[in-house]
Amino acid sequence: EAISFLPPMQARRVHARYMLGMKVKDIAAMEGITPSQAGKSIHAALRRLRRYFARQKWTVNL
Repeated sequence: EAISFLPPMQARRVHARYMLGMKVKDIAAMEGITPSQAGKSIHAALRRLRRYFARQKWTVNL
């Protein structure tokens, strides 16, 4: 699974956002960080996933 290639913190946040449907502000509150920090972390994780899929020759629109 592609998410396993993310650092644990980013994987947890992506899982919460996209698999559990949590809002960024709720993820931030759960983790004790600002919503801006949570959003940036999730955005960075999505960039990593795009690179992972590109290396696998998959096309993904996230």
